[in-house]
Amino acid sequence: MNNLKTPASSFWRTALFLALININSGRLLYFGDPANRIISCFLAIILAAVFYEENRQEKKKTGFLYFGPALVSFACLLLFLISKETGLIGLVIALWCLTGLGVKEADREQIYVFVTTIGLAALFDYGYQHNIRLWYGVKKANHFLMKFIGVLVGRPMLFGPHPSGFFIVISFLFYFLAALVCSRAKKKQIINIITYSLIFFFLILAGQAGYLFLQQILFSRLRINVYQTLFYLTPFGTHWVAFLLLLPSLYFINKKIYSFELRVAGIKKSKRGLKWLPAIPLLLLLAAACWGRRQVILLPDAHDKTILIYDNLDWTAPMFGYYGEKSGGMFGNLPPFLSSLGYKVCLNTIITEEKLRSVDCLVLINLAQNFDEPTKRAIHRYVDAGGSLLIMGDHTGSSFIREPFNDLLGPVNISFRFDSARSFAPSWQNCMEIRAHPVTERISAENDIQICTGASLAVKYPAAPILIGKRAFSDAGNKTNSQNCFLGDLCYQQSEQMGDIVLAAEGKLGLGKVLVLGDTSCVQNGALPFSSQFIQNIFHWLTQGGTLCLKKQYNYLPFFLWFLFLLSLIPVWFNSYFFAVLWLILSLCLVQLPGRLLLPLEHPPCYEGRQSAAYIDNSHGQFFNMPGWRKNSIDGLLHNLMRNNYAPFIAKRMDTALLDRSKMWVFINPTKTFSPEEKNNLHCFMQNGGLILWAAGRSIREASLSFLTDFGLTFANLPLGPVKGKFKDYELQFKDAWPINIAGRVKEKTTVLFQKGEYPLVIFQRCAKGGIILISDARFLLNENIEHIDFFHEGNILFFRDLIETARGK
Repeated sequence: MNNLKTPASSFWRTALFLALININSGRLLYFGDPANRIISCFLAIILAAVFYEENRQEKKKTGFLYFGPALVSFACLLLFLISKETGLIGLVIALWCLTGLGVKEADREQIYVFVTTIGLAALFDYGYQHNIRLWYGVKKANHFLMKFIGVLVGRPMLFGPHPSGFFIVISFLFYFLAALVCSRAKKKQIINIITYSLIFFFLILAGQAGYLFLQQILFSRLRINVYQTLFYLTPFGTHWVAFLLLLPSLYFINKKIYSFELRVAGIKKSKRGLKWLPAIPLLLLLAAACWGRRQVILLPDAHDKTILIYDNLDWTAPMFGYYGEKSGGMFGNLPPFLSSLGYKVCLNTIITEEKLRSVDCLVLINLAQNFDEPTKRAIHRYVDAGGSLLIMGDHTGSSFIREPFNDLLGPVNISFRFDSARSFAPSWQNCMEIRAHPVTERISAENDIQICTGASLAVKYPAAPILIGKRAFSDAGNKTNSQNCFLGDLCYQQSEQMGDIVLAAEGKLGLGKVLVLGDTSCVQNGALPFSSQFIQNIFHWLTQGGTLCLKKQYNYLPFFLWFLFLLSLIPVWFNSYFFAVLWLILSLCLVQLPGRLLLPLEHPPCYEGRQSAAYIDNSHGQFFNMPGWRKNSIDGLLHNLMRNNYAPFIAKRMDTALLDRSKMWVFINPTKTFSPEEKNNLHCFMQNGGLILWAAGRSIREASLSFLTDFGLTFANLPLGPVKGKFKDYELQFKDAWPINIAGRVKEKTTVLFQKGEYPLVIFQRCAKGGIILISDARFLLNENIEHIDFFHEGNILFFRDLIETARGK
């Protein structure tokens, strides 16, 4: 292999490639999925540019010089335009284009090792997400490695695969395996390969042990509160240390394994300018795979489904006279929410076989005591015959919650731990692994789930985890701390599990389904506006006989395609590199298609009873924060909508399906202008009786004016700042008020509800059966001005009530 580059020169390209793979999978940086894909894109372009620059001098007037950079850059852009999976396809296309556009033979050999590594990594990632056996295999392999390293360093190592850096180790192993597969070693060199492999594994083990030792010192010295702050401010975390400590093993691979002749060294050159042509149909195939993200209606009507909730809960909801964080009640809005989806909801304190015969789903939340034997047998027989059971508990339960549930869940292989699951970052941001499952469809972020602090779950095969705290720890409970719910010290100890703690799991009993969550936050009143899609998925999956599980029929299709890809490696050894890469790209594309084509169509709630649906728009760059109870968040607004008999939800999009099923839409200082179609939809919404509540000011006004000018409303260039005034018999306060200009053509149908001197600050304008309320203060509806944890402004709360009553015509 005379043309191969020296190990030192190929080492940095390989390090860059492996960093790209780990960043794209989200296991090296914690910036969040979109940011990681953008970083991966730039790294991929840099990698391609390195190959390009090293070949530019020798290929001065070829297609590689003129066409190569554009095609390669376009392929790399796929890393963040679609998803991390299609990003791998883009990377393979980019590398393949490089081989077809004239890179040197030695570079083609290294690129082939890269492509093979991508194939192995993509197959592993898909299997890890969709095959529970592989998940358990990774867990056991990591446990064995942690136990072995713990013996070597004399410290307990209770790290899960994510915090231990085990997945980074796997990427190095895949590269090592790809280098071995691509080498053409002679028989007399087999002993050398075995020796080199043992040395490589020793270097991997040493790097892993060093990383874990340093990490544990960091935890024990800084304690968890300081580390949480560092983690939140430094998205890099500590995995970059693991990556650096593993680089010596990578240098060893390039130095020793590359000393053998690669099997692809003798690839014949095709005619000039023809190798890049297949990239066009491959890119079209990728576009077809991305277009496959279509919606099909998989959710049958829920009107004939019955949900039985064991009645041992607090069913209060927000009401006037009680304000602040704890005024929201607990579970009072859950039954109306389920009823809005079409379910028949029954509350009962007695569970018998006779009652369960007509029930499609049984819900048990925070059991206070064990069921007697007849009740347990009735529940087990019900599930065994095909019924569904939803169990939701909470942190550090002892004689209540944990023991009653564990007594009931014995046959399901799921149990509650006496602990609390604590995340590194606030609100579990980038700390949760959301696994592929029907209940996680359309769930893109941790905020859509609303898990807070609950118990972790112990699972055994065949129970399957659904939500995993990958950057969290299991804080052991304290049975002597009865005054504070038996919580532990909330600090990490070496005896506690770090990372990969199960937060939600699926179990089976006979023909039935069991879903267990270690926390109840997601169904509480304050969380339902954010977690509505997640809760909707849960109950559709539990009551529809597996309708949402259609995509599971395709579990073995990707593995079959990957088997064909692995078979295609055989002709590579006989000079057919093109077909191997073609099969790889086809496999990657087709793996994506089944899941994309079977996304369930969202079924918005349709409230027909006491409450009406109200949506807070979050699709136009609204001026508020999502995490709870900050000064610029909207928890107080949500509570006040509930007090006025509205069921609030957060809307990530604004379409006719949501508009038709709601009575109010709230816009808080939008920053994205409204299209003509959106404005027309909002006009139709008001004509049919809908109410729009709009809070905005002049400082960020362009987006608001794109809609408000249709009603003859603008903002005067006169900042009034904080304003206080009296309305009826209570005091009002504004944070950042601006006068409203009302055009003469609309003054007759515009009612000024509050003004400071001669300046209107709040108006209502009737539009057919509905209308619009405009508040000229972008901060009026935020927590800081209406209702917070420790303070509230009752005058603003009562004014909000009167605004709605005025719009309703009361």
